[in-house]
Order: sequence, then C-alpha cells, then structure tokens
Amino acid sequence: MALPLTDLGDALRAAGLTVRELPGWKTRGQTDGPFTPRGVMWHHDASAPGDSPGVPQYMANLANNGAQLWVDRYGVWHLVAAGRMWHAGSGGGWGRIPAGAGNTYSVGIETDHTTGEAWPTVQVSSLRRGTAVLLLLLGANAGDALCGHKEYRTTNPDPDGLSMADERRAVADLMTNPQQEDDMANFTEEQRDVVVAAARKILAEYDPTADDRPLPIATPDDITGHVLSIRGLQQKMREAEAIDRVSIAAIETVVNQILQALTQLQVSGQTQEGFDALFRTSPLAKGLLREGAVFVDNDPPNPPSGG
Repeated sequence: MALPLTDLGDALRAAGLTVRELPGWKTRGQTDGPFTPRGVMWHHDASAPGDSPGVPQYMANLANNGAQLWVDRYGVWHLVAAGRMWHAGSGGGWGRIPAGAGNTYSVGIETDHTTGEAWPTVQVSSLRRGTAVLLLLLGANAGDALCGHKEYRTTNPDPDGLSMADERRAVADLMTNPQQEDDMANFTEEQRDVVVAAARKILAEYDPTADDRPLPIATPDDITGHVLSIRGLQQKMREAEAIDRVSIAAIETVVNQILQALTQLQVSGQTQEGFDALFRTSPLAKGLLREGAVFVDNDPPNPPSGG
C-alpha cells in the first residue's frame, strides 16, 4: 500500500514550486506506529545560520529524528519521507493534532532556519504555498490543522520569528485563492534586473542535450521542435557568476511555470495566443514579459557552442 504522501511531489510542482526528491522517499518512514495525517506542523531545524544542505540526508537516516519535508532558504521543497517520521515529540496537542500523537496525526515540515535568523522572503512564500497544497491534499483547514512545533510542544521555540496566527491566515487565503505570490515583489530593481536578464539569457541558450528527460513540444506549429531541458537550464544558472542563489530560485520558479504552460499548450493544442494567456496568469512571467523577454520564437535556438 502506498504511503500517505506519495502524490505530494506532483501536487507541489503543479503549484509552481521547485521540488527535490530524495531517493527512496516514497517508501521511507518509521515503523513504530501508524501514520494517518490530518494536520501539518512547522519546524525550524536549528541548524547553523546560512545554508545547511546536509539536513535532508540526515533526516533520511531513520535512526535520527526528522520530518517528512524540508524547505531550504531558497524555497525548494525536499521530499524526505512519505510515511511516519519522528518530528513532533511529546506535546500537549493542538487543534486536530491530539496530545502525544503528533507523529501519528501530523506531517512535519522542517525549514532551514534557526532562532534569531532572518527569514528569506522566497522561503516563507514557498512554505506557505506548499503548506496550502498539502492541507488541500489532506482535506484539512489551516485554522485547526496547521500549527507550529512551539504550539504543540510549548517548550520548543520553533519556528522562531513567525506568528502562527498570521501564517494560518496567509495559508488559508492561498487555499481559497491559489494565485501564486510574486516572489519578485520584494526584490530591488537591481535584483529584478538580474533575474530578468538571466532568465532571458538562459531561455535563449538552453542546451537540449543536457537532460535525459527533456520536454519535447510538438504543437502548435509556432514552437515545433522546441525542447526545454530542466537540468540544462539549472546548470546554466549555476554557471552564471553574477546570479545569487535567491535569484536562481526565482528563475527556477519561472522555468517551472514555463514548463507547465508549455505542457498545457501541447496537450490542448492551443494557439500562440493561448500560450501568452497562460503566461500572463503568472506574476513572475508578467515581470519578464514587461521587460520584453522572449520565451519561444519561430526558430529553435541553437545549443551553446562547446556544450
């Protein structure tokens, strides 16, 4: 029987979020009790300030305490386990999560954060959006099914710096109005220019041979023969020295939205006008369109020389 969270990756991607799946996550989980989730619990991992890329692998070792999910400072969702995990500990209960039963009745979301550390806007935005997706999958409401670890277990401080009452309202709004937040809203004009310029360059020079899972686009005639390569695009982002990782995360969000729009276009056989309409539903894509970015044209771009 499939574990409860096995469909979560697809649901997060459909919401425009970037997802990393740890090998074996769909069958990973503790076996010391049942897992029938009906709520979500937010944590911070208390790692050192800054990036802590080793946390997902640490949590994947079932000898350690850990949660099913981890959101890094760039808003990327790391899927660690689809089953029961040891994240809650003993606690007095909160909302739909009974006392002493947090591991059974809640999904744990760890975040790359510690007490006193500033929360990156892109991380909080992604955390809210992904939590809205997860609660919808669980058939639960933010008002009584989303809590912080500090509310369930009052001796813990996590997630430090967030008002869970405010976060519940924000997540509830996203559940009823899933329009994606504009992750570039709080960027400076200079940062926005970096993202726009990088996205334009990447989308003009992608390498269709850099990924063994390319997305071929067969229709309509406007984009026949175009292939977008996820891995090739990401590699180019990381090779661009002027782009910081927060900007990369924003660009990856744009790329995911492009892939989703092109997939819809391919399936439905819509026209270029339909393609443009799909893009204009995305705040990030709107920002790029305002700058005159060209996502597709009539001639497939050539792979970079030497690639």
